[in-house]
This record gives sequence, structure tokens and C-alpha cells, in this order.
Amino acid sequence: CVFETVGVPLLMDEYGWTNAHAASVFGALLSGAAIVGGPSFFVAARAANKVGGKQALMGAIAVMALGQVLLLPWGPGRPSQTCPLGWCARQPMLPFPQFVTAAMIFSMGYAASATLATTTTTRCCGEQSKGRALGLLVACNNFARMTGAAVLGPAYFHGGPRAAFLATLAVTVIAASLLAGFWRNITEPPRQEAGDPEAGQRREGGNT
Repeated sequence: CVFETVGVPLLMDEYGWTNAHAASVFGALLSGAAIVGGPSFFVAARAANKVGGKQALMGAIAVMALGQVLLLPWGPGRPSQTCPLGWCARQPMLPFPQFVTAAMIFSMGYAASATLATTTTTRCCGEQSKGRALGLLVACNNFARMTGAAVLGPAYFHGGPRAAFLATLAVTVIAASLLAGFWRNITEPPRQEAGDPEAGQRREGGNT
């Protein structure tokens, strides 16, 4: 919900573009983010198999945080003189190449995080509680998208991109802190090594 909520207004305020031009560029950015984020699903799955789900998830969250840091305006210069909001005269400009780079990095981290959160949940939960856990995960995701859109709009209007993206960065840091806090409680089944057909039999023997 980050880009969908403030993307077009940001392009208009920062660069003085018309609504139509900003919407056209923003649509192209979303398409590019989808293309860049697509391979992240496969990379996330391979990383989870290699280093573990929670380790890969923490890495994906770190990539998201990097993208959000890059979304903060650092200048040089100020937003377009046509920007009508009060923060326009106080905050530095968010250069367009920086915005595009940050959007692509964030998209990769978000795609990987969404995949790893689901796969790690299914691997850690037993068969009886798996459906309940996934249902709770989907409900939390939908609630976050709903409240995020409601919060980011006013935050951007009153505080600009700095306030909006600092808010999303704070949520990402909280998510990483919660993951670290429950680190020992997240236990995954042992991964079967390639070329080790007896690994599954050993696990079955240990469960009997």
C-alpha cells in the first residue's frame, strides 16, 4: 500500500508533473517493480532451503528497510515550486533516480518477505495448526494494508515523503525486532540435503 497510496501525489508534488503524466509514469514503475519482484520469489525459496526460513526472512526484511531508507528525501534542491503543501518548503527533494532505485529494492524485499513469511509459517506449524496460522497471517496482511493506506495518506499530506516513509520504516524495524525476539521459538524441520535419501527415513524414525 506504500506506493499505491502516495505514489502519484508524490510524483506531482516533487517534480511538478500533471496528474496524467504522473499516473502514466507511476504505472510504468509498478510494472517494473512487478518484473523485478518476480524473481525474488524464486530467490527467496532457494535462500530458505539453503540457510533456513527465518534467516532468509530477516535478510528480506533488511532489503525492505534499505529500500525505505532510500525513499527518504536527501536532496539536493527542493521539490517543485508548484508543490502546494506546507512541507514542500522545508524538506529536500527526492531525486527521481533515487526514487526508482528505492522502489525496485523495496519491491524485491517485499516480494521475498511475503513468500518467506508464508513458507516459514507452514514449515514451523504442525498440520493441525497450519490452516489457522495461515489464516491469521492473511488477516494480519489485509489489516496492515487497510490501516497503512489510512495512515500514510495523512502522514504524507502533513509531513511529506519523509514522514510517510519513516512510518513504514518504523513498522519494518518493529517486524524485524519481533522476529528477533521470537527467534528461538521458530523451529523448522531439518532440511534434507541433496543426495541424502536416508534423511527422510531418519526423520520418520525419530518421530516414531
